[in-house]
Amino acid sequence: MKKIRVSFFSACCLFICSCNVLTTAQSKTFLSLEELVTKAPPSIFDYTTEGISEQEKSTLMTKGESENWKIKNRNKQRIVVEAKNPSSKLSLFSVLTKKKDPTLMNSVLIVFTENERAQNIETLEYKNNAFRNIAAIPKIETADFFKNSNAKEIAKKYPNAYSYKLQAENKGFEVSLSAWQNEELANLKADYKIKLEWNGSAFEKQFISIH
Repeated sequence: MKKIRVSFFSACCLFICSCNVLTTAQSKTFLSLEELVTKAPPSIFDYTTEGISEQEKSTLMTKGESENWKIKNRNKQRIVVEAKNPSSKLSLFSVLTKKKDPTLMNSVLIVFTENERAQNIETLEYKNNAFRNIAAIPKIETADFFKNSNAKEIAKKYPNAYSYKLQAENKGFEVSLSAWQNEELANLKADYKIKLEWNGSAFEKQFISIH
């Protein structure tokens, strides 16, 4: 009789452990950066000149190099990919959505593309085994960099006269005024630079005084 009770108890323990393992596996909705980039569609290269196919992307992630691309930096925080014939560069990192229940957090892959002077930021949330684009980058106006009303009026004539720089700690971006080929704008001194910090659901715009 005693043997039967022990066996039944052991069986119950095994069942509970199995359920816990299954629940943990089912509840993991966030992935490492390496996993995200590996699973991401080749369309993350769409803002580059060269582009990439699914097969070439697989080769790139497996070997660190492909026909047109090479991984220049690869760690848990950031992956940087550059074209072999320099013109395009991708910097990739990830953040997590903020939830009260940690098991409901999702990974968001941030793809920062630099193609000569052109820049693009793509934000892809991984949820239910699929990626979806989310609106996580706030709108920025050139006038945002000034406090003076006259300067703001001049700045309105030059939309998108700014550039992004990835912050070293991977928490977001620094945005600065870029007066390239805009002499009138170049004569103005910006009062602010802007930082974009992840707040758990989107990048939040923060104004940093320069003077």
